[in-house]
Amino acid sequence: MSTPETGTGCPQCGTATTLLHPIDQGMKLRLEKEGHTVTFEQVCTNCFKSLSKNLSSATLLQAEQMIQGNFKKNMWKNRLALIKQARTFLARNEHADAAICYEKYLKIIQYVYEKEFSDIKASLFGEHPREVTVICSALWSLVEIYDLHPNYYQKQEVCAAKLGELLPYTNLFANMAKQAAIKVRHAQNPQAYRVMLQKANVKTGNCFIASIAFENRNDPTLILLRQFRNQVLATNWPGRSFIRLYYSYSPGIANRLQHFSAVKSLLQKTLPPFAKALKFLFKLH
Repeated sequence: MSTPETGTGCPQCGTATTLLHPIDQGMKLRLEKEGHTVTFEQVCTNCFKSLSKNLSSATLLQAEQMIQGNFKKNMWKNRLALIKQARTFLARNEHADAAICYEKYLKIIQYVYEKEFSDIKASLFGEHPREVTVICSALWSLVEIYDLHPNYYQKQEVCAAKLGELLPYTNLFANMAKQAAIKVRHAQNPQAYRVMLQKANVKTGNCFIASIAFENRNDPTLILLRQFRNQVLATNWPGRSFIRLYYSYSPGIANRLQHFSAVKSLLQKTLPPFAKALKFLFKLH
């Protein structure tokens, strides 16, 4: 299948369009056999459909498939222009227009991959892995925009859930997890950010790396580590600086480590005696 060319209009009817469909040699010969003269190499969608009606049902189906394929190619080619336009609107605080552009971009993704929004997975983009990062960026912006008005809280939470599913497959994870943890405390609809963090398997308020090995938040080892944080680290300036640094980077590190069973096993063996040593040395209570 040939790639649609960008032009200023249809050479047959003169309609202004940027989407022209090529008339291949086989189609041209079949049309001429039916007594129709074809003088153009490519025409607009309406002219292409009109010419196709003169052909057999099988050829007509093939023509319809070509039209659909060309639409997909054209939409895919122009999708990033919507992202650029949305960012321009955001810079001007024109949130409604920005949201429309981001929503159109997501609709293109659904149309091209023939998937419902709920079925969009990172595995779909094997040939375009960077697209997952673009999608996450668009979803994050939508989550922030929807947070501005209660009428959009439901849509916000749907986008936040999908963002949480896709985020671990991008290099945006650590920064967005950190920002979401802040939003939980300050957003108008904090539930959306909780949903996002839950879907991304980020456990806020816990010792992130230790929680890889101990699923139960009330595990004795985790309790001792939290006591060490609260009774020792949080009482002095260097300790508080360490806490801030740890909570900035540990979500991303924990997200990567959690997929390795050997790491979990090692943490399960080493953290309990380490926590007990802290209890003895600092007389934790």
